[in-house]
Amino acid sequence: MKVLVKRSLTGIAFAAIMLAGILIHQYIFATVFAIFLMFTLFEFYKISENIGYEPSVKIGLICSFLLFVIFFLAASHVIPKEYIYLSILIPLFTLLPDLFDKRKNGFKNSMITIAGIIYIALPYSLLSFLIYPEMIPVLSFIPGF
Repeated sequence: MKVLVKRSLTGIAFAAIMLAGILIHQYIFATVFAIFLMFTLFEFYKISENIGYEPSVKIGLICSFLLFVIFFLAASHVIPKEYIYLSILIPLFTLLPDLFDKRKNGFKNSMITIAGIIYIALPYSLLSFLIYPEMIPVLSFIPGF
C-alpha cells in the first residue's frame, strides 16, 4: 500500500509540474520539458545498459537536447520552420562515433542510442507545438486549408 501511495503522489507531482510548465510561460515549458527529457532518456539508457547494451549516453543526450531545441525554436518562430529538416542529420551524428569504435556490438549500441532519441526525444520535441498550435503542420498539406 505504501508503494501505491508513493507512486500516486509522485505521478500527481509530475503531472502538476508538467501542466505548470505548459501554462505559465513558454521558456518555463522549454526548461521543464528539457529537464524531463534528459532524466527520461538517461533512465532509458540505464535500463538498456542493465540488459547488456552499451548505448552512447553522452551523444544520445546531446543529440536529444539539440532535437528539442530545434523543434522549440522553430515552433516559437525564432528560427524558420525549415530548420526542422536539420533533425534528419541527428541519427548520422549518433552513428559517426561507432564508425571508429572497436567494440563488438557497435552498430547494435548505436541503434539503441537512436531508439532512445526516436522513442523519447522526438515526442518531447513535438510537444513544443502544443504551446504554438498555429505551427502544427498537419492541415497545411491539404489543399484549401
